[in-house]
Amino acid sequence: LHAQGQAVAVRVLVPSLQDRAQVRESFVAVAKLRQSFQHPSLVAVRQILRTNGLTATVSELIDGVDVAAVVRRQRSTSSRGRVERTAALGVQAAGALAALHAASPITGSAVQLLHGRLSTRKLMVQRDGLVRMLGGGLVPAPIPPATPANNGLYAFLAPEQIQQGPLDSRTDVYALCLSLWTVATGRNPNHRPNVEQTLRAGAEGPPPLGDVSAEERALFELLREGLHPDPYQRPSSTAELALSLQEHLGDVNPQAPWRSLLAELFPQEASAPPILSGFPASDELDELRDRLWSVSPAGLLAESRRDFAGAEKLLRQAVALEEGLPVAFGPPTIDQPTHELLGNFLLRRERRDEARAEFATALAAAPG
Repeated sequence: LHAQGQAVAVRVLVPSLQDRAQVRESFVAVAKLRQSFQHPSLVAVRQILRTNGLTATVSELIDGVDVAAVVRRQRSTSSRGRVERTAALGVQAAGALAALHAASPITGSAVQLLHGRLSTRKLMVQRDGLVRMLGGGLVPAPIPPATPANNGLYAFLAPEQIQQGPLDSRTDVYALCLSLWTVATGRNPNHRPNVEQTLRAGAEGPPPLGDVSAEERALFELLREGLHPDPYQRPSSTAELALSLQEHLGDVNPQAPWRSLLAELFPQEASAPPILSGFPASDELDELRDRLWSVSPAGLLAESRRDFAGAEKLLRQAVALEEGLPVAFGPPTIDQPTHELLGNFLLRRERRDEARAEFATALAAAPG
């Protein structure tokens, strides 16, 4: 809680990096830039703390749902309204990126601020439909090695990032169009079972469109343009992309489609914050997987002891943990996806309709 009695989010620079002056100074520099943000979709830093050898930032706590969680839930729903929904998300997110790009870290400087790590996990939506964007700074952090643990990260990177080429606002155009394609289809076209296939998919561009309406085809063609491997073939800025997306939205309030969608997908939940805000670092990802690895067997063990209420609670915790992962399904170190584990439990309790819904969710996350 903040001194004023408000709930806040505190981001602490991990202890192992506190002694690295360059990292610590970069952390503080980005925080100072974020203190000046005024755009409603950008999360401003309220305070920078240095205490007991730790460096941290304080910002508002967003009461909302990350878009990755929305994608997982809406896979089993119809595609009705997806053009309006996708355009509404894009208009708000592109506006936030345009404000970020327009800001200058130093008065009179030609250096451009970038996000550099935008994904569906970096976009959150409040219950009123307002999109909030997490992250963004002076220089995107170095890309970690292309290992299996980072496959989900590489699925959202632009080709020039993977090739370590020059970056500009068109890099964020690529990431936003990829996030919007994921929202519209329920699947990131670049994400593959292993990182080598993911890298190839990003270089090839999105797959051909299937049987879609003329309205949907126009939207997908715009997104395909933003996903061109050559940055110079994409829209030149997020501001330009926002104007094009607005044409698909018409006079609709951009918050309205998402306000309705959240009410439909999360009808009885006051809020559904993510397990981790934004894409986790490798150590956070390992911790998340460790928690998942411990909670799932604990649920099965509770069931074997006939503690059915405790078992269900633990298995639902495992589902929430898996949904906090930055990939469509996983991790590979568990025997079954958590929705499938929960479905089997419900089936053994003769709750067939609930079990069927869990199986459908598990299948949608990993078709075939």
